[in-house]
Amino acid sequence: MNTAACRNRLIRVSLPAAASMLCLVLSYAAIQSAEPPKISEFAPSKDLLQQVDFFIGRISESLADPADFDGAKQSRTLKDANTLAALALVLGVHDQSFPERASMPSLREAATRLAEAGEDSARANAALEAIRKARTGIDQASGAAKWEKTASLAALMKQVPLVHTGLKRGVEPNRLARQAAQSAGQSASLAAIAQAAMLDDEYAKTPADLQQWVAFCAEMRDAAGQVNSAVHKQDPPAVAAGMKRLAASCETCHAKFRQP
Repeated sequence: MNTAACRNRLIRVSLPAAASMLCLVLSYAAIQSAEPPKISEFAPSKDLLQQVDFFIGRISESLADPADFDGAKQSRTLKDANTLAALALVLGVHDQSFPERASMPSLREAATRLAEAGEDSARANAALEAIRKARTGIDQASGAAKWEKTASLAALMKQVPLVHTGLKRGVEPNRLARQAAQSAGQSASLAAIAQAAMLDDEYAKTPADLQQWVAFCAEMRDAAGQVNSAVHKQDPPAVAAGMKRLAASCETCHAKFRQP
């Protein structure tokens, strides 16, 4: 085969792949620039901050004794740190004002450092101290918060069923009123995780995959937001409808994107 023929064959093979990659890049750019609904409509800041405090407390328990920072606690801390990063991302760009909003980018950065600490308890404790400082509103970032890929998608997806299980217990009719604050926080967390996950294309191999992923994330976010609103209204039928929608959104997404 002569040089010209080889060149022509290479062009024929490369152009479809290049076009597909361009579509993926353009689709991702569209996601990055898309404005979500008002965050307060699916994840009120008060509910998210309650969950920030919950995860800080649980991480503190995991790191209380360096000699007891075993594999199970390291695994839980990894999930909790990534969840904190996602919550801080959403809080940093929230449409509701609260005193600590300007420190949320710093909290997100510290949560990311905690997630990267692995089995190093000293490094993890240093990151935890930075998280605590940011939570008080003292440590404010110099730049404005913005939507950007944050946290390990795999870690977030492992956290989702754990939060979902707790939420299912909390919204049972005999517990709905008693555990309203906790359930509102958990549903807001699921909505925030879904919004943050929308910015991560790790599971998308094609432009069509990416479109589906974004749609699934949006449905999970809106379903969790529906539960959140119903919990605040103490409306059992609406809670049940929202929980059914949330479960369906998870099942549909798992059918397409569940990782082995």
